[in-house]
Amino acid sequence: RLGPQPKPLPGIHNSGWKHSPGQELVRQFHDGTVAASEKERLAAYVHGVISRFADDRRVLMWDLYNEPGQSNNGDRSNELLRATWQWAQEVRPSQPLTSCLEGSVGERNIALNLAQSDVISFHCYQGDRLEQLIHSYQHESAGRPVICTEYMARELGTTFQHSLPIFKKYRTGCFNWGLVAGKSQTHFNWQTVKAIDAVEQSGAVLLPGEPIPEPELWFHDIFRMDGTPFDQREVDFIREITKASETCVKN
Repeated sequence: RLGPQPKPLPGIHNSGWKHSPGQELVRQFHDGTVAASEKERLAAYVHGVISRFADDRRVLMWDLYNEPGQSNNGDRSNELLRATWQWAQEVRPSQPLTSCLEGSVGERNIALNLAQSDVISFHCYQGDRLEQLIHSYQHESAGRPVICTEYMARELGTTFQHSLPIFKKYRTGCFNWGLVAGKSQTHFNWQTVKAIDAVEQSGAVLLPGEPIPEPELWFHDIFRMDGTPFDQREVDFIREITKASETCVKN
């Protein structure tokens, strides 16, 4: 909704995050009651943003709809997802289009994303599933590149030490969740959201300039705001595994 947005709550994972364009519109697209003006507004938004950067070399690809079907929507998200694909393809930017498979919910949503994506993308936070997912998607991709657009949750096993050797083995691109632990506090785990009502009732908020609390084991993120890492050994590992080989340098 328009207006002042919620202030971050101390110790709560991503407490200021809100759906966009919102669950009410998802429902209206599904049951056919969405107003023509809302369709026009959202189409203009997608057309406008993608058109503005359609040939910008800084844009790697367009991830059109994050995890459709989450928040107990399932295939009720399919109508809005299908419309979003149509609006993006009307622009047809020079960069590839995608929407994730693993991470989405609902058979129709996943099938649509598999059929339409120029690049197969997926999310994975469970360490014991990562290699199997990569292998499966490379088999299903019909030659399209496969890239993981969300991973890295230390408590769930997708640490850098576990994940990066697997991505390198399968020549699969990857984007980890988070770089600097800031006001969104994604270095706290998802379970902290269960305490959001109690923290709201206490009146506690995280104000600009205040110290950001830390859990003993970080969930996402690598650095503090002052540039110091959560784990220097982790940073050393990332630098070592991602550095160019002597062969690449010579060529």
